[in-house]
Amino acid sequence: MNLYKILLALLILSLLAACSSDKENDVYTTLPFSLSIYQVAMTIEGGEQEVNVSSGGAWQSSIHCDWMTLSPSSGGIGITKVRIKVKENTSGLPRNGRIAIISGKEEKELPLCNRL
Repeated sequence: MNLYKILLALLILSLLAACSSDKENDVYTTLPFSLSIYQVAMTIEGGEQEVNVSSGGAWQSSIHCDWMTLSPSSGGIGITKVRIKVKENTSGLPRNGRIAIISGKEEKELPLCNRL
């Protein structure tokens, strides 16, 4: 009889533990994948700009030029502040670049222009 009570108590505790939810994680996993800005514009001197990446899952970035960097270049669930650094434009010509940020099957493109 005591063994039955112990097994019943363990079963009830297991069910209660399985039904609990971490509300904070629930909020982040339902975040839509989005960026806080839609383009980056820099002068010839270059510089830095920040973008917030909101995502309910892991994301990564891809840069299609060698004169800018991102930090961090990938992230996870939640809102991540990403710093975009653009090198000085010494070419004498306008530059255009593109940052792709991918989360799951979605891709967001962030165009960058570096004017003279």
